[in-house]
Amino acid sequence: MTSDAAALQSLKDRFANWQQSMSKNPRHPIWPQIYDMLLSDLTFRTIAHAAGLNPECGLHSPILSRGLIGSYWTEQALYIRRLGALFDPQEVYSAI
Repeated sequence: MTSDAAALQSLKDRFANWQQSMSKNPRHPIWPQIYDMLLSDLTFRTIAHAAGLNPECGLHSPILSRGLIGSYWTEQALYIRRLGALFDPQEVYSAI
C-alpha cells in the first residue's frame, strides 16, 4: 500500500512541476517557447510555399536557400533543447 501512495505522490509532484512549467515559471515558461517555435515554423513554411509558387524568384538561390534552411533547423533544434531544459536541466548537453 505504501508503494501506491509513493507512486501517487510522485505523480502529483510531476504534475505540479508540469503546471508550473506551463506558465508560472518566471525564468522558463513553456508557452512563449512553443509560440516562438510555431511562429518560426509558420514563417519558414510560408516562405517555402511562396518560393514553390514562383520558380523564377530569388528564393531559389543556393546561398539563400542554404541559409534559410540551415537557420530554420538550427532554430528548431534550439527550441527543442530549451523545452528539454525546462523539465530536466541535467539531461541537456549543450554549450549554448
